[in-house]
Amino acid sequence: MSIEPTSIEGSVTPPTSIDSENSGVGASSQANVTTGKRKATPQRDAYQLYLDEKVKIKQLLRGSCSRVCLTTDTWTSLQRVNYLCITAHFIDNDWKLNKKILNFCPISSHKGESIGMVIEKCLLNWGIDKLFTVTVDNASSNDVAIGYLRKKFNPRGGLVQNGKYLHMRCMAHIVNLIVVEGLKEMNKSVECVRGAVRYVRQSPARLQKFKECVAVEKIECKKMLCLDVCTRWNLTYLMLDTAQNFERAFERFEEQDTNFRAELERGEGWPSVDDWTNVRDLRDFLEHFYEVTLRIFGTSYVTSNNFFDELFEIDILLRDAQLNSNVDLNVMAIKMKENSEKASEMMQKLKESLYELFDEYKPSLHSTCSQSSVSTHVSLSEPQQKMKRRMQALYKKRELEICGEDKTSELDKYLAEANEEFVEDFDILLWWKVNSPRFPTLSKMARDVLAISVSTVASESAFSTGGRVLDQYRSSLTPKIVQALVCTQDWIRKSSSQEDIKKIEEQIQELDKIENVVDLMQKENFWREDMDTNGKY
Repeated sequence: MSIEPTSIEGSVTPPTSIDSENSGVGASSQANVTTGKRKATPQRDAYQLYLDEKVKIKQLLRGSCSRVCLTTDTWTSLQRVNYLCITAHFIDNDWKLNKKILNFCPISSHKGESIGMVIEKCLLNWGIDKLFTVTVDNASSNDVAIGYLRKKFNPRGGLVQNGKYLHMRCMAHIVNLIVVEGLKEMNKSVECVRGAVRYVRQSPARLQKFKECVAVEKIECKKMLCLDVCTRWNLTYLMLDTAQNFERAFERFEEQDTNFRAELERGEGWPSVDDWTNVRDLRDFLEHFYEVTLRIFGTSYVTSNNFFDELFEIDILLRDAQLNSNVDLNVMAIKMKENSEKASEMMQKLKESLYELFDEYKPSLHSTCSQSSVSTHVSLSEPQQKMKRRMQALYKKRELEICGEDKTSELDKYLAEANEEFVEDFDILLWWKVNSPRFPTLSKMARDVLAISVSTVASESAFSTGGRVLDQYRSSLTPKIVQALVCTQDWIRKSSSQEDIKKIEEQIQELDKIENVVDLMQKENFWREDMDTNGKY
């Protein structure tokens, strides 16, 4: 096999990775060439693996009959390069939910039209022309991007109801806006506890003294104080959840540290008994929102079927909080309720949308007959197909004469059926797979709707991978190689079995051994050449 370095368009080998090893005295030109080849090979192989896996994903998308739902978000790397992550969600013909990162590419700006153009280019490159939804956060630029996509895809007939459902807002961001607005009403109590936590964590000596106070008070809690980020309510919840266990420890710490109370009173104040009561009530209240957020963050299971239940849970929670004896919590719930839509209005909108979607997916009588005859009897000649359609028409006429016309739609029959018993681990995809012959039109609609991701977490989680790929030691990787590494890792992890992963690990270990042998041989050759040069060998 040839080991000549292959040029990859858009990628370059960082000069420091090669030149630094070949700048030593006595290094031969042969060593330079060998090292250059060896450095280029991993990059070439990684990109080739990306191309091979991309072909497989394209085949999977081409073979799937469902529409594709997208999630997308932006990220800025250590290189100060803006990246856009585009993740596809779809349900394949075996009723399995798929999540695939399509692109992890740089964008020129965060303007809506620029984002829209990159998404369109990505979809064209992947051959995706059937788009259902795009889940994004509440940034105004995303409104422009969705408008651009709607304008481009509508003439091609690639959207449902002219793109009415194309724009999906991230539920996690909506919950965040509701909670952050409500937290303003109990900000004083939160600030007092935050100040106490910040003071203790400002130095290792204070933290050690605080741990001693915890031991004296015999507080059995494995967690330790954590400081939040003011704009992240879930971190505020985790801070309060931990801090409320250490009220007695804070009081004992105040007795031993004379500056503790004085410094807090110069700020938001010392946390009083009422503040701790407010914090505990707030912690119990936020726990429900935190659990809802964790459930909708899932990417390996369907979340759109639970979307309505989660919103109803929030609605009930806010109504109960409005009747709470805690006045501050009562006011906060009223404020949050103003920012959420009424459940009754949502119920009516849901029903209307359900019938609108069904009409969109419902095939005409002519197309139904032709599809059934062609797909079942492909080998029939044209005269035989005409006779078959004539027999079907006669059968339909006779059926109407005997039974009368059944005006009940497939959707009405589905809604009239009794609900399934509640099961904690109910597999909704398996249910539709089994019942799709009974509801052929509804099952097509369900495949698209159930693929919708109600949050942008799928794309945001890719940024943690991007941060590991582009760390301070590998900041010279080109955007094209970064995309290859991030996408390939996502595809292999999701598609490979445990046996495949084990084989890959064994191959990596074998390559490491070969590379170590090559390094030893090069060092030995360098030593021999150096000895020959000095005449001491």
